[in-house]
Amino acid sequence: MMRTKQLLSVVLVVLLGAPHAFGQTDHDPKKKHDTPPPAADDRHESVEILIGVRFDAAPFAIRAADARMDDQGRYGWDDWSGFTVDICKKGVSEYNRRHPKTPIKAYFVEIEASERIDRLVADRDDPSVPALDMVCGAVSVTPDRQARVPFSDILFVDARAAGRVHEGGLFDFANQPAEQDVLRVGYVTGSTAKESLADVAAKEFPTHIQGLAALACKKVDLYVTDRSILQDVINNTKNPVRLALQDEWAKLVSNQCPDVYPPHPSDVALFDPGTDPPLGTAPDAQSESTPDHGSVEHGTESMDGTAEAATNGMDGRSQGSARDESANETTQGIEVKEHYLRQSKGFFANLTTLPNQLSLERYAIPVREGRDGLLWAINLAIADNFRGGGEDAFRKYFPGMQPTPLIKALIFIRGGGQ
Repeated sequence: MMRTKQLLSVVLVVLLGAPHAFGQTDHDPKKKHDTPPPAADDRHESVEILIGVRFDAAPFAIRAADARMDDQGRYGWDDWSGFTVDICKKGVSEYNRRHPKTPIKAYFVEIEASERIDRLVADRDDPSVPALDMVCGAVSVTPDRQARVPFSDILFVDARAAGRVHEGGLFDFANQPAEQDVLRVGYVTGSTAKESLADVAAKEFPTHIQGLAALACKKVDLYVTDRSILQDVINNTKNPVRLALQDEWAKLVSNQCPDVYPPHPSDVALFDPGTDPPLGTAPDAQSESTPDHGSVEHGTESMDGTAEAATNGMDGRSQGSARDESANETTQGIEVKEHYLRQSKGFFANLTTLPNQLSLERYAIPVREGRDGLLWAINLAIADNFRGGGEDAFRKYFPGMQPTPLIKALIFIRGGGQ
């Protein structure tokens, strides 16, 4: 057993042991990781830094329920947490501890997957696209990305997985409807998922929310993303993607595919345009436009007070009717909400992942060029995270999941073999 662990550790040293794995470099071939930390960044930049985070990347980045943006669209230090965000915070704290005279103040900015690297290389003088200093989430290391920005050491290894709606039996890739030439597979824009797809009709979506809505509507057969992110959506009832899709279920799902998930009857316009008035028009609109010459009162005065008494009686009945209507609307609103909640819960109950692993993804933290001191502090935080009990950090954000052999080996190596 010990020999197996040692062998696995040797393999992981080659696979993950440095940013040099699989061609990864630190943007400076002469620099080594055992060099002492720089006294400060080479360039004197603002003490404020922006950290990019994604709303749909839980459990790597999680926005607090009470988080609020400031007037510049930034979130504060306590507004975000998560497996990767916690490491980023430790890195910032470590940097400030070593540079007390030039501390940095970090803010979080919400971005989409397609923006991650572009915002790290964006011109700081362009106010339309605020430049980022690092991105904290589930960012895969690829040669193309390494050529643009520096990356930290590897902090997580995940598998690319495909989610599908379980409808009984095994999913058969060959048993597709006759009208479908190829398998329809969705993925989030800007991810590396497309690189693992071949001979399929790939469809991209801006966030996982829209992608999973398309899966619910059967507009795609599979939705491909990181297994850890997908598992959190399935298992965690408080997952932000899951909650957001539940809140927008009527708009994103039922209204888009009523044949799959029928809308609530109150949301359907049931009238014949040829005979019935448009929805929202009062049934007696025509009679209101034509004067009723048989009415008791035609002006502001009435005969011997009879009309005034009748009017008071009508006001009383109208108020009672209004209260009844308000109660009915409240009851109906609850019924509508429960209708869509049942549908969404049914979808998530049947959402599952295929056992196939499409690829292995190595996650790291990309940092803006020139932030060498910050990058060094981030690498210290990664090592400290594993040395201080890597499995505890894993269980905190991945409850119910067991670390894979690769993750256990990563914990063993990063933790100094403890």
